[in-house]
Amino acid sequence: MYPIPARKNLDLSEIADHWSREIEPRRSSKEMLIDLGRAWWREEFKTYGEITRLGVLDALFKESSTQLTFWVQGEDPPQTVWEHPDGSAEFLMRPVIPVPSSDPETWTDEQCVEAYEAIAQDWGHEDFDLVAPVVSGLMLTEAVFAQWIEANSYHRPKFWGFACVTQVDTLTPSPPPQKRHEGLKQFVSRYIQNTKDAGKLPTKVGLAAAAKTEGRKGGRDQLRNEFDQLMGDEAPRRGRPSKKSPI
Repeated sequence: MYPIPARKNLDLSEIADHWSREIEPRRSSKEMLIDLGRAWWREEFKTYGEITRLGVLDALFKESSTQLTFWVQGEDPPQTVWEHPDGSAEFLMRPVIPVPSSDPETWTDEQCVEAYEAIAQDWGHEDFDLVAPVVSGLMLTEAVFAQWIEANSYHRPKFWGFACVTQVDTLTPSPPPQKRHEGLKQFVSRYIQNTKDAGKLPTKVGLAAAAKTEGRKGGRDQLRNEFDQLMGDEAPRRGRPSKKSPI
């Protein structure tokens, strides 16, 4: 099984799983996946494909089901502390994400650096569960991964073969055909698996957010039907109490 050939590209979830088996001191694949996600938000490495930080941030901003707090820079900052007459206080426990304006169509990467850093700091928080599977599915080449390992002075893991190249940029391919031309069933199956690998519960709301982030158009009912078929008895049912974020 090991080493995995250098020519085979892996997504962040796969990298976290393999790496967690040999890293010392021992860490879980979930912890490794969170660290890799933070590195992506900080642009410590580049993945390939159509998914961008700006696109994921846009999806988060437009998704009404999230409980994230966005702060449009230039406006009054949101309240984060509530003091009570008895001297006690409550604090906002959710991330506050600064964005350049209320119109995401005008945002640029340079303007959203502070937002990316705010997300990176709190990556792994349950309020990011809707897009976590999308980030978990981002693909890396071995050469890019090796360059990132060296830049951070990490001990090089042995699960992935060594590409033996000097120009990393020449190894950045076009988006993998299996995802570019991915069918509905394959997309839903990938969302479910990536969500489970991240230790989360797949939901229809999360599936819709993933579809929006990846630019998939239409087919909402088909997505939901495919989700129910693939999840079977595991599919969340209506009427169950929802988990509330702490304030």
